[in-house]
Order: sequence, then structure tokens, then C-alpha cells
Amino acid sequence: MATAISVIMFGMLYGVYSSGVNIWEISSSQTDLQAQARNVLNFMSSELKNATMHHASANLIIPIPTDPTNTKHSIRFCLPVYTSGSVSIDANGETVWDTANFIDYQIIPAQKQLIKYVAGIEQRVIANDVSGVQFIDATIDTSLLLNELRIIITLNKTTPKQRNVSITLSTTVALRN
Repeated sequence: MATAISVIMFGMLYGVYSSGVNIWEISSSQTDLQAQARNVLNFMSSELKNATMHHASANLIIPIPTDPTNTKHSIRFCLPVYTSGSVSIDANGETVWDTANFIDYQIIPAQKQLIKYVAGIEQRVIANDVSGVQFIDATIDTSLLLNELRIIITLNKTTPKQRNVSITLSTTVALRN
């Protein structure tokens, strides 16, 4: 009888322990993914806030795909030319744009990575565990201003105990005009 009670008690304790480990594993993975997503959004926002949506003299328009459900979105933009730490201005008082070095953010679904390219050459992996990224402008979401861009990123990974953990974060960036 005492052995049966001990077995039941150990079984209950193991169940509580196992549940605690599962909760800790999921929470830890969610926290890691959330931190990574915040870092990625901050990185992209800091570059994109210096980009422009439209600039007639440089013929710059960031093309936004019209299908916001497509998780293979990428975005191309360029930044101003900097001289001696300041934005270069031409004779007409316009910002000089570095059109020779377009920047692309592109998701590579098979590798679950978001990559930054400069002039078509891979510069760095911005994020791992990426399952989707969307870039949305005022043509897709009319609540956005003409110079605003919403970035939505979804990251997911599988825990060691084969549980799928996912996090989606978004931010809205006001671009330079």
C-alpha cells in the first residue's frame, strides 16, 4: 500500500515538474524571439527613417507589393549621401541620394532568414527564425500617412520538445521626405 502511494506521489510530482519545464521552455523561447524581433524592427526602422518613399528628382519610389498576405516580401530603398557627417545637398537644395547602393531587405524562406543586401551583395543576416515579413504603405492601409511604412515580422521556432513557438511584432516608421 505504501509503495502504491509513493508511486502515485512520484507520478504527480513528475507531472508537476514536467509541466513546469514545458512552461519554462516555451516562455524562454518566446522571450528570445520577442527580443530578436524587437532588435530587427529597431535596426530596420533606424535605416528606413532616413529613406524616402518618393523623390521626383532622383526618381526614387519604394515599391511595395500590393498583396499584403505574401510573406515573401522584400523592400528596396536608398539612403542619402553623407559628407563629413552631414546629408549632402545639391545645388537645388535637394537631398543627394545614394542611388548606386540600393539596400534590400529580403526574406529567404528556406533558411528562415532576413538578409540585408547593399548593391545586390549580401551584407548580413538581420534575423533568423523568420517565417514572414510584410511592408505595408498607405496604398495598402489607408490609415497610414503617405510617408509612413508599417513593418510586420513573424518569427517562430521549435523548442527541443517539439513545440512550435511564434511571435509577431510590428512597428510604423515615418520615412524622410
